Amino acid sequence: HVYSQRNVEFREVEDGEFSVWESPDPSKVYVIAADVAEGLSYGDYSSAHVIDATSGDVVAHWHGRIEPDLFGELLAEIGWWYNHGLLGIESNNHGLTSIKAAQRYGYKNLYKARQLNKAHAQPTQTLGWRTTNTSKPLMIDELAASIRDGGINIYCARTIAELRTYVRKQNGKMGGSPHDDRVISLAIANQMLKYVWLPEFRGEVSVPYNSLLWWEQHLFSEVGENRVPIGGHNVRTRTRY
Repeated sequence: HVYSQRNVEFREVEDGEFSVWESPDPSKVYVIAADVAEGLSYGDYSSAHVIDATSGDVVAHWHGRIEPDLFGELLAEIGWWYNHGLLGIESNNHGLTSIKAAQRYGYKNLYKARQLNKAHAQPTQTLGWRTTNTSKPLMIDELAASIRDGGINIYCARTIAELRTYVRKQNGKMGGSPHDDRVISLAIANQMLKYVWLPEFRGEVSVPYNSLLWWEQHLFSEVGENRVPIGGHNVRTRTRY
């Protein structure tokens, strides 16, 4: 599949870094989230998940070793492909490099941090998701609840494998063995589902012509464009785990 926004080409390979279970649908809204590693050939992996915000289906996953700035550009490409989806990049460590790279590359629909301990948390001007001693237990607990309650549907066997090794240790710390990058990017994507329908993150997305929301906006003048709507490249078969 050739994507024309930045002349990026997706090629089908047997075991590529980018796995796709559902190609972008122009009528759908997506979130993308990423855990950024240092990019060394022998170090940790970078990981990104894409979720359909309406169904909760994990529709794509990228996993591999890549330099943080190039990862930021890659995430922008994935975001453009998936309808300018809300992109939440973990800002810890090398993540800030990826955020700035995506921003310089021209991607605008980037998540802005909120104060999680406030009853009515307002957005700040700080880009990216910050994993802290406060936010990490929250995002892991809410990911577990979403999986248990069917809020998100996972079709990636390798993500499932990492989830099974992720534990809360006796000292209160959390982690997986040997890696937990897939767990973190999925947990951040699950958090992005809370915010994706807010007007500040939907402003650039046009309503598809002749869609239900398009007719609603044109038939009823009180409905604005920011109204919340209701309800290598591996092509994978969709198997529920």
